[in-house]
Amino acid sequence: AARSNQEKATIVVVSDGGLPEKGLPALVGDVRYVPVGESQDNLAISALALRPAQKGPQLFAEASNYTETDRDVLLSIYFNDELIDARQLSLRAKSSESFTLDNLANTSGIYKARLSDPEQTNKPLDALTLDDQAFAIYQSSNARRVLLVSSGNLFLEQLLASLPGIQPFRALPAADGTLQIPNDPFDLYIFDGILPKELPNADFLFVNPPVGSNPFFEVGASYGEIQNVQVKEDELTRFVDWTNVHILQAQTVQTPPWASTLIESDAGALVFAGETKGQRIAALMFDLRQSDLPLQIAYPILFSNLINYLAPPSAFDATQSLRPGEVLSILPQTDVEKVVIASPSNTAFTLATNQTTFAQTHEIGFYAVNFLAKDSTRVEYFAVNLFDENESNIQPRDSIQVGSEAVTPTVSRQLGQRELWTWLAALALLILMIEWQAYHRRQLTVRLPAKS
Repeated sequence: AARSNQEKATIVVVSDGGLPEKGLPALVGDVRYVPVGESQDNLAISALALRPAQKGPQLFAEASNYTETDRDVLLSIYFNDELIDARQLSLRAKSSESFTLDNLANTSGIYKARLSDPEQTNKPLDALTLDDQAFAIYQSSNARRVLLVSSGNLFLEQLLASLPGIQPFRALPAADGTLQIPNDPFDLYIFDGILPKELPNADFLFVNPPVGSNPFFEVGASYGEIQNVQVKEDELTRFVDWTNVHILQAQTVQTPPWASTLIESDAGALVFAGETKGQRIAALMFDLRQSDLPLQIAYPILFSNLINYLAPPSAFDATQSLRPGEVLSILPQTDVEKVVIASPSNTAFTLATNQTTFAQTHEIGFYAVNFLAKDSTRVEYFAVNLFDENESNIQPRDSIQVGSEAVTPTVSRQLGQRELWTWLAALALLILMIEWQAYHRRQLTVRLPAKS
């Protein structure tokens, strides 16, 4: 710390050097690096990931050897605590080896990979055990129920029938124009050109909404000559190419404050989406039949992005594991009343009704996310793993990078404390022993009597 305004601060970094190579800001003052640790003996599971395939999911696993000697290790793969594969790997020094398991069961579950000694000794495998096991979650997707409310739109009907993971339904107005919405719950409602008097408490996609007020935004008159269309950079517009899309006319609208404009022209928003009061809403302010969008590749991409946002396959992406301390974003269904998360040590965390993030991810392992509704309970899982070479490579570094400066340890200037009380106590004891002997010698001296 600085002793005065004129003196520079001295910052002491005590570490094994496993810091990010980029992203650390420059530190003000003198920086001293004190390396700690001596061992480099560590092996790790450096990757464990799942991906869907035609005949079932595939599991990719990788093990790394951070030592300077060749090592044999046993890598075991479990599914829901049942051993499904085990193989001995001969890892060369400072190298990795990977493999893939195919045709796994298409059922939800927890995969675990574990490193162990092939000789099955009680001796620890290495100096760091946290990265000797890893987890991967497979969540089989359930078909999402989507209701299309329309007077008839072949473009939308064909699209919904072709999207994977979608179970489409259709509701048509009666001959007199009245509209009856089924009482069965749906994950998403798509209203094409019409709107019922009462809306269910759900997520909606409005296509060419009618002029007038609805509970979410105000729709104005139609306009033509749509020019200078811009696609905003957003996850919902990813891979959407609007170059060859033409629209004959659209409805005027003022993007509500809770939504973000995704595609707009000089006259206003053409597509927007957002969340309000726990409901996700998206809108296209034009009739698909008044455009050539259904003939472009942007059509299935845009609608797939919107539908996955409005009715996601799960409350979060369980295929990607988190790092310790990383925040998880959760989107529960609208009927969920409480979310309770159990950590690997079985510590329970209850989220508030308006809380959509979870940050208590400091334990390594798998977490159970329980969604409690009025009449049902559903659970999903996610994993936290130590997939970080800077953490698994425990050999002390020769230098660290702080800002644009490389800092090397200076042994003569390293800070530390040496306890001297034991030497002082031994010296005091020695002095007492010398005095004790001198005292007794005086007591034993005998003076002979004088001769008469």
